[in-house]
Amino acid sequence: MLGPGSQIVAYTECKRAAVSRGADGGAAATHVCCALASAAVSVLCVNPVDVVRTRLYNAPPGRYTGGADAAAQLVALEGGRAFYKGALTHYLRLGPHMVLVFGILEQLKLLTG
Repeated sequence: MLGPGSQIVAYTECKRAAVSRGADGGAAATHVCCALASAAVSVLCVNPVDVVRTRLYNAPPGRYTGGADAAAQLVALEGGRAFYKGALTHYLRLGPHMVLVFGILEQLKLLTG
């Protein structure tokens, strides 16, 4: 829910802001830029959760008492930037996906009026 929720809100707000600044709301370039921006927002929101979840899954039993403990140990040992390990790879996968998803969504909007 965190990923798709952030993507939809970010795309909608980015497109609204772009159109209010004079961008063509029907142009493919506007859709691509807003979709890539929504992917960036999604990565910012989801990557920390993914990193903590991966740490929990890969840890030996008893290493962490839960997600909050894993996050606290991560910050203490590696710093806050550790939450964004793999973020570029995540974005490189998600960016093109969002371009396709929102491109198709915009085309469906045109077809349905």
